[in-house]
Parts: sequence; structure tokens; C-alpha cells
Amino acid sequence: MEYLQMNYFCEVYRLKSISKAARQLHITQPTMSSAILNLEQQLGYPLFVRLHQQLYPTVWGTLLYEEASPFVQSMGRLEYEMRHIGSGQQQIILAKNIQSSALLLESITRFRILHPEIRIETIKSSSSQNGELLRRHKADLAFGNLEHLKPKEEEGRLFLEEETQYCTNENSPLAGYKKVTIPDIAGRPLAVMRHGFDQYSLILKSFQRYRMKPNIILYAEELHSLIELAKKGIADSFLFSRIIKHNPPLHGASLTPVRHMHLGFWWRKDHKLTDTERCLMDFIYDDINGGTDKP
Repeated sequence: MEYLQMNYFCEVYRLKSISKAARQLHITQPTMSSAILNLEQQLGYPLFVRLHQQLYPTVWGTLLYEEASPFVQSMGRLEYEMRHIGSGQQQIILAKNIQSSALLLESITRFRILHPEIRIETIKSSSSQNGELLRRHKADLAFGNLEHLKPKEEEGRLFLEEETQYCTNENSPLAGYKKVTIPDIAGRPLAVMRHGFDQYSLILKSFQRYRMKPNIILYAEELHSLIELAKKGIADSFLFSRIIKHNPPLHGASLTPVRHMHLGFWWRKDHKLTDTERCLMDFIYDDINGGTDKP
């Protein structure tokens, strides 16, 4: 048994899904399935059973997880520490979701110009996955929707409150609307991100309240694709108001009721912030908020 096998196994056990674990670890589903099968063959007993499309651990799987989980977490911490030491440079590993990447892009670029001695490595994730990256010591800081912060395990700092708006083309029949309701947009073609898109759950919940289903015609890989689809009038979407304003001829309309997302940085409680990390957060806060006083 190898560390990589144990890491794959623990992720499948935790998520109860091979496909979700593969996405979380940025590998293909066949690779994950093959790793679990090889581990079962080495051990000589099944680790999971599938019932009604759901994956459940066996008794042997649970016993293995109880022994392997502390080992995987320890190796994760060691890998994290060695990566920092071995870089020979001040380094920050930042996990952030798709739309947050767009909001932070200019600020991080300016920070890099002012502080070339600090290396910033970014990981594309979703706000719901950020905590796992922190827990597994794959990231120092996370930026995204603070609703996903776990107060018992993590600490955070609010940076801004951003409105999620319905985004459409300037020639759309809804382009003149300042506010829209779900019935207003029912049947309109929509595009969303395939991964790392916090607005996806918002869309589903909003439509479910009206017992409707969103007309999602496309799952995009990049935020740029959503913006281009909306500009060309092919599919509408839900984007942060700041992103819409910076991309004419897009038109944004507030949802009724208005949907706001509290965005900020967070980190593990057992992680002592470095001067480098504080420097980055202070710079981005001032850059985004125009130099206003910090909270």
C-alpha cells in the first residue's frame, strides 16, 4: 500500500463517491476506480459496496479508514511543510472559486508587481471545497463564500458583500429590467460552470421555491465562456454585479429577493498567519475597497 492509494481511498470514503473524489483530487474517474480496485485486490477484501446507485463502505473499509486517515493527514502536513521549505521563497497557496478568481485577478497582479519576492500559487476550487483543501494542507488561505466557513475549525475575514445578478444580453427582452423574479426568467436558456460555481446551488434553490427547473443548456469549463455566451445572446447566467459591469454589453438585473454573497478569506484555526499572508490580505482588502478602513 502506498500513500497515494491511501489518499484516494480516504477521499472516496469521505465523499461516498468515486466521481466526486476524482474531481476533488483533480484526477480522472477511471484512474480513481482503478486505484480502489487495485487496493481491494492487494488487501483481498472489498472496501465498498454499491446499493441503489449509492456507495457504502464495508466493515473492512471502515476499519481501514480509521487507521489510514491519521496517516494521510500527517503526510499531507509533511508535504505542505516541505513544499514551503523547499521553495526557498516566500510562498502562499490560495484556493479560490471561479468568480472570485475574476474579482481578485487585478489585485493579485498588482500585488505580484509590488512584491516579486512573494510567490502566489492559486488553486481553482469552489467555496464548498475550499475547507477540504485547507484541512488537507493543500492551501494556506481560501477565498470565496464565507457561508461555507466552519466556525469550529476555521477563522475568516469579510472583504466584501457582492450581489449575484441575472445576466443577459443587451438585446434580450429582459435587458430593460432592473429586477427580475424566477417566473420572469423561466424557460430562458441558461449556462453555468461545470465546477467551482457557487451560484449553481443558488439557481437550483431559487427555482425549487417555485417548483420549477432551470433551463440549463450548457455547462462551461471557464468563466470567460459564460460571459461570451451571454454577450452573444446564446445563454444567460448568474454572475457577480462587478463582473457584469466590467463586461459590456452585458446587462445585469437584481433578483427578487436580492441575493448577496459574503466574500472573504479564511484559514484553519490551527494555522498561524504569516506576515506574508497578512500582507496579501491587507493589500487585496485595500485594493478592492478603495483603501477604506479594515474591519
